[in-house]
Amino acid sequence: MYESNVRIIPGVRYWRKQTFVHWCERLYETGRFRPSDTWAVVLLTVGCSRLRYNRHLFDPIREEPQVSKNKPLPKDHPLHHASKELIAAVTFYEKMISNHLGDFAQFDSFWREFLQKLERAWNKAEAAVSDSPRCKRIIDTAINRRKTDPLLSYLRHARNADEHSLQEVAKDWDAKLRAEPSADGITLHWDKWDRPLLPVTNRGVVYDPPRLHLGQGLNDKLGKGVAEPIVVADLALHFYRNLLNQLNETLSAPD
Repeated sequence: MYESNVRIIPGVRYWRKQTFVHWCERLYETGRFRPSDTWAVVLLTVGCSRLRYNRHLFDPIREEPQVSKNKPLPKDHPLHHASKELIAAVTFYEKMISNHLGDFAQFDSFWREFLQKLERAWNKAEAAVSDSPRCKRIIDTAINRRKTDPLLSYLRHARNADEHSLQEVAKDWDAKLRAEPSADGITLHWDKWDRPLLPVTNRGVVYDPPRLHLGQGLNDKLGKGVAEPIVVADLALHFYRNLLNQLNETLSAPD
């Protein structure tokens, strides 16, 4: 959902805010409009410069027990440091949401920081329970998923590519604006809005942006007006918070 404070040019009928938002949704879903449409004229006039992502419509973190999104586990808890890093990852995730349509350089920086914090959360969690036989099965399962799951594997290698090379890991929206003659005059076409992820190369192997996670396709989540890094980050945070919860419950269980 998108909102805007729109100044209507003279001679153009005033549309209520809800109507404008409806047409914005149509715009982002189809990537096509006719300048003869009143809403299109309005949109051309403001140049989309006032569109703002409504973060309250995109729940950043699903509520999970035990591991909070803003409060680490106690300092004497084995997973304290891992929970701190995960909270740091959440912070950069929420900054991406706040800057969803803002400056791309900042958005890209937040994404790179998210990759770093997420990997550090994993490293510290693995180290914290390395001597716990009860947690071995959970860690072994997570290690296998990090290798075989397209989304988790991509994030791991994207972090390595960012850390050890000069690769780009995401790019800004390229509208690829095209004009074609039509019965109404001119019809403009452009690609749907997104800030897509890029393939990354780590140790000579290319890893494409994920289209599957835990056996589920991502097509129903992508291309909906939400930048691809945000969609992927949300799923990754859900996975790693569940992992910390599993480890926490196992460590807390009576012998």
